Amino acid sequence: MLADVGSHRALQYLRELTKHWQPVTLFWLILLAAGAALGYQQWVVAQAGVGGAARTIIQGLTLAAAFIIVGVAVWFFGWAGSRDKQDAPFSELVATAVTSTFRHLPRTLAAVAIFAAGFATVTFPPIQWAVPLTLIIVPALTIYLIRMVLAGALGENLAA
Repeated sequence: MLADVGSHRALQYLRELTKHWQPVTLFWLILLAAGAALGYQQWVVAQAGVGGAARTIIQGLTLAAAFIIVGVAVWFFGWAGSRDKQDAPFSELVATAVTSTFRHLPRTLAAVAIFAAGFATVTFPPIQWAVPLTLIIVPALTIYLIRMVLAGALGENLAA
Protein backbone atom coordinates (compact mmCIF):
# COMPACT_ATOMS: atom_id res chain seq x y z
CA MET A 1 0.00 0.00 0.00
CA LEU A 2 2.74 2.44 0.90
CA ALA A 3 4.71 2.01 -2.31
CA ASP A 4 1.51 2.10 -4.43
CA VAL A 5 2.35 -1.26 -5.99
CA GLY A 6 -1.16 -2.62 -6.22
CA SER A 7 -3.08 -5.55 -4.84
CA HIS A 8 -0.55 -8.25 -5.78
CA ARG A 9 1.91 -7.30 -3.07
CA ALA A 10 2.40 -10.87 -1.81
CA LEU A 11 3.36 -12.14 -5.25
CA GLN A 12 5.75 -9.25 -5.75
CA TYR A 13 7.25 -9.94 -2.31
CA LEU A 14 7.91 -13.57 -3.21
CA ARG A 15 9.47 -12.60 -6.57
CA GLU A 16 11.75 -10.03 -4.91
CA LEU A 17 12.63 -12.45 -2.11
CA THR A 18 13.97 -14.99 -4.58
CA LYS A 19 16.07 -12.31 -6.33
CA HIS A 20 17.53 -10.44 -3.35
CA TRP A 21 17.76 -12.89 -0.47
CA GLN A 22 21.53 -12.95 0.13
CA PRO A 23 22.12 -9.49 1.72
CA VAL A 24 19.16 -9.63 4.08
CA THR A 25 19.90 -13.21 5.11
CA LEU A 26 23.50 -12.32 5.89
CA PHE A 27 22.32 -9.30 7.87
CA TRP A 28 19.86 -11.47 9.84
CA LEU A 29 22.71 -13.77 10.78
CA ILE A 30 24.76 -10.78 11.92
CA LEU A 31 21.77 -9.54 13.96
CA LEU A 32 21.42 -12.95 15.59
CA ALA A 33 25.12 -12.92 16.51
CA ALA A 34 24.90 -9.37 17.89
CA GLY A 35 21.79 -10.26 19.92
CA ALA A 36 23.48 -13.37 21.27
CA ALA A 37 26.55 -11.31 22.22
CA LEU A 38 24.38 -8.78 24.07
CA GLY A 39 22.50 -11.57 25.84
CA TYR A 40 25.75 -13.30 26.80
CA GLN A 41 27.16 -10.02 28.10
CA GLN A 42 24.08 -9.55 30.28
CA TRP A 43 24.39 -13.10 31.57
CA VAL A 44 28.07 -12.58 32.44
CA VAL A 45 27.26 -9.36 34.31
CA ALA A 46 24.48 -11.12 36.25
CA GLN A 47 26.75 -14.07 37.13
CA ALA A 48 29.60 -11.79 38.20
CA GLY A 49 27.41 -10.09 40.78
CA VAL A 50 28.20 -6.59 39.53
CA GLY A 51 26.08 -4.01 41.31
CA GLY A 52 25.74 -0.33 42.04
CA ALA A 53 27.08 2.30 39.67
CA ALA A 54 29.08 -0.22 37.63
CA ARG A 55 25.93 -2.20 36.82
CA THR A 56 24.08 0.99 35.90
CA ILE A 57 26.87 2.01 33.52
CA ILE A 58 26.99 -1.46 31.96
CA GLN A 59 23.20 -1.51 31.53
CA GLY A 60 23.31 1.95 29.92
CA LEU A 61 26.00 0.87 27.49
CA THR A 62 24.05 -2.29 26.66
CA LEU A 63 20.91 -0.25 26.04
CA ALA A 64 22.89 2.14 23.80
CA ALA A 65 24.31 -0.82 21.84
CA ALA A 66 20.82 -2.30 21.43
CA PHE A 67 19.53 1.08 20.21
CA ILE A 68 22.30 1.32 17.62
CA ILE A 69 21.76 -2.27 16.46
CA VAL A 70 18.00 -1.77 16.05
CA GLY A 71 18.55 1.62 14.40
CA VAL A 72 20.96 0.18 11.85
CA ALA A 73 18.61 -2.77 11.29
CA VAL A 74 15.55 -0.66 10.46
CA TRP A 75 17.60 1.42 8.04
CA PHE A 76 19.26 -1.65 6.51
CA PHE A 77 15.94 -3.33 5.77
CA GLY A 78 14.52 -0.02 4.58
CA TRP A 79 17.36 0.48 2.13
CA ALA A 80 17.36 -3.18 1.08
CA GLY A 81 13.67 -2.85 0.17
CA SER A 82 13.96 0.50 -1.59
CA ARG A 83 13.92 0.72 -5.36
CA ASP A 84 17.14 2.76 -5.45
CA LYS A 85 19.33 0.12 -3.77
CA GLN A 86 17.72 -3.21 -4.60
CA ASP A 87 20.78 -4.46 -6.48
CA ALA A 88 23.33 -2.81 -4.17
CA PRO A 89 26.03 -5.01 -2.64
CA PHE A 90 25.89 -5.93 1.04
CA SER A 91 28.74 -3.59 2.02
CA GLU A 92 27.02 -0.60 0.43
CA LEU A 93 23.72 -1.41 2.15
CA VAL A 94 25.44 -1.67 5.54
CA ALA A 95 27.41 1.56 5.02
CA THR A 96 24.28 3.43 3.94
CA ALA A 97 22.30 2.03 6.88
CA VAL A 98 24.94 3.04 9.42
CA THR A 99 25.27 6.57 8.06
CA SER A 100 21.47 6.94 7.79
CA THR A 101 21.09 5.86 11.41
CA PHE A 102 22.99 8.91 12.60
CA ARG A 103 22.24 11.33 9.75
CA HIS A 104 18.49 10.98 10.27
CA LEU A 105 18.57 10.60 14.06
CA PRO A 106 15.00 11.85 14.70
CA ARG A 107 13.63 9.31 12.22
CA THR A 108 15.82 6.62 13.78
CA LEU A 109 14.51 7.50 17.25
CA ALA A 110 10.93 7.28 16.00
CA ALA A 111 11.53 3.95 14.21
CA VAL A 112 13.26 2.42 17.25
CA ALA A 113 10.43 3.66 19.50
CA ILE A 114 7.87 2.04 17.19
CA PHE A 115 9.90 -1.19 17.20
CA ALA A 116 10.14 -1.13 21.02
CA ALA A 117 6.40 -0.48 21.34
CA GLY A 118 5.67 -3.39 18.99
CA PHE A 119 8.00 -5.67 20.94
CA ALA A 120 6.42 -4.67 24.26
CA THR A 121 2.93 -5.15 22.83
CA VAL A 122 3.58 -8.77 21.90
CA THR A 123 5.63 -9.54 25.01
CA PHE A 124 3.40 -8.40 27.88
CA PRO A 125 -0.30 -9.01 26.99
CA PRO A 126 -2.49 -11.75 28.49
CA ILE A 127 -2.34 -15.09 26.66
CA GLN A 128 -5.71 -14.70 24.89
CA TRP A 129 -4.36 -11.64 23.07
CA ALA A 130 -0.82 -12.93 22.51
CA VAL A 131 -1.42 -15.13 19.45
CA PRO A 132 -3.35 -12.67 17.24
CA LEU A 133 -1.11 -9.80 18.32
CA THR A 134 2.12 -11.72 17.77
CA LEU A 135 1.22 -13.38 14.48
CA ILE A 136 -0.77 -10.75 12.63
CA ILE A 137 -1.60 -7.35 14.01
CA VAL A 138 1.53 -5.97 15.67
CA PRO A 139 4.21 -7.09 13.17
CA ALA A 140 2.28 -5.70 10.22
CA LEU A 141 1.46 -2.44 11.99
CA THR A 142 5.02 -2.03 13.25
CA ILE A 143 6.56 -2.57 9.81
CA TYR A 144 4.00 -0.23 8.23
CA LEU A 145 4.66 2.57 10.73
CA ILE A 146 8.44 2.22 10.51
CA ARG A 147 8.24 2.32 6.72
CA MET A 148 6.17 5.51 6.94
CA VAL A 149 8.76 7.12 9.22
CA LEU A 150 11.66 6.20 6.94
CA ALA A 151 9.92 6.78 3.59
CA GLY A 152 10.98 10.39 3.08
CA ALA A 153 14.66 9.67 3.71
CA LEU A 154 14.48 6.59 1.47
CA GLY A 155 13.20 8.75 -1.39
CA GLU A 156 9.72 7.28 -1.44
CA ASN A 157 6.65 9.39 -2.07
CA LEU A 158 3.66 8.59 0.13
CA ALA A 159 1.26 10.93 -1.68
CA ALA A 160 -1.82 9.23 -3.12
